[in-house]
Amino acid sequence: LTHAEVVVKVIQAERSARLPLLYRFLGEAAAAAAVGHPAIVNVLHVDVAEDGTLFYTAEFIEGETFEGLVARRALDSAGVARVGSVVASALAAAHAAGIVHRDIKPSNLMLTAVAPGVRVLDFGISKAAARDEHAPSDKLTATGEILGTPAYMSPEQIADPSTVGPGTDVYSLGLVLYELVAGRGPYECTTIPQYFVAHQLHAPTPLQSLRSDVAVALASLVHACLAKAPGQRPTAESIAKQLEHIAAALGARLAHELVGVRAQAKTSDVDPAGATVRATPETTR
Repeated sequence: LTHAEVVVKVIQAERSARLPLLYRFLGEAAAAAAVGHPAIVNVLHVDVAEDGTLFYTAEFIEGETFEGLVARRALDSAGVARVGSVVASALAAAHAAGIVHRDIKPSNLMLTAVAPGVRVLDFGISKAAARDEHAPSDKLTATGEILGTPAYMSPEQIADPSTVGPGTDVYSLGLVLYELVAGRGPYECTTIPQYFVAHQLHAPTPLQSLRSDVAVALASLVHACLAKAPGQRPTAESIAKQLEHIAAALGARLAHELVGVRAQAKTSDVDPAGATVRATPETTR
């Protein structure tokens, strides 16, 4: 009736009878709607079609995912700090609402010309602290189902998914910031098992060894996000404030003014382990 362009997300028909997946689908819409941050895509409506198909509609966002920014190494330290501060602010709001995204990665972050310039996408595997009392518990995760994307998973997300908390999003954000600066991740891996080992045991390659012109304060904060122990990482709220300070000190433009920024280096290779995985028969993408 409004003639507005929207996104429609539909759960796969063959999976619609599985209650845990239905609740996870509904949870995605509820999580995005519960935060109410301008950098999180706004869910408009959840409904059931006449044939019983469950779906929801969300605002349509035009822009470029961070994958393109990483591939082109399009941002300098000022730009990375600016877009990172917006993402961290959105995550801080989600954490304050008791929600952990669990799948922060370049393809789930979008740069757009509309303020605040960044949108956080896809709360499909988010974890809420408080669930509907009538919904089944997240038994799959509790018994070891791995939810996430190998290249961007935290050590605790790999070792014991049931213990995942806000620190997991911080670790993943650190990996994204690292890639925005360096054009590659901190670990040279080609398989999922290699990523699992690296995240849990290996020290990340020093960021300044890959990009000598990176701001020292930014490099230091990125490595702090990549601490192996969740308790040693800064909070999303603290990261947002520090990145905002770094961006201001470097004279960064506002995030929504960075759309169309020109590349600074050659395109990097696409990471083969960049796809979201679920290590169970319930794989949905």
